[in-house]
Amino acid sequence: MRSRVLFVCCLALCVFIAGTIVAQEDRYFIESKAFENRQRPGVEFNHLLHYEIIDCMDCHHDYVDVKGKKENVWDMFSGKNYCSDCHTVHGEDETDLGLMQAFHEQCIGCHQDYFQQGKKTGYIMCGECHVRP
Repeated sequence: MRSRVLFVCCLALCVFIAGTIVAQEDRYFIESKAFENRQRPGVEFNHLLHYEIIDCMDCHHDYVDVKGKKENVWDMFSGKNYCSDCHTVHGEDETDLGLMQAFHEQCIGCHQDYFQQGKKTGYIMCGECHVRP
């Protein structure tokens, strides 16, 4: 009887977590009115495509010092799911990394790493992501 209850609880937890992940929008537009005097428009981001290829913690992060070493302790239920949850526009916060710089380092940096490893990757040039109408 206990094993059945444990099984049902584990199954419910898995369904809840899967529902949370699937509930993420498939595609959305990354743009902030905070970026004044932009030369290019925002970026359409395909979350599902990235989710199928890489681990969540490759993009989402919350680094803390653990025994003198930076460790990513991000948790999808932490409320820190968007770059703007920690990074301010000009980086006047604990990260010292502005929001636009955080986006660029995270996105382009990953794409460049994949390219250098000879792996299939997304766009690298500005105009490939920031498509003018």
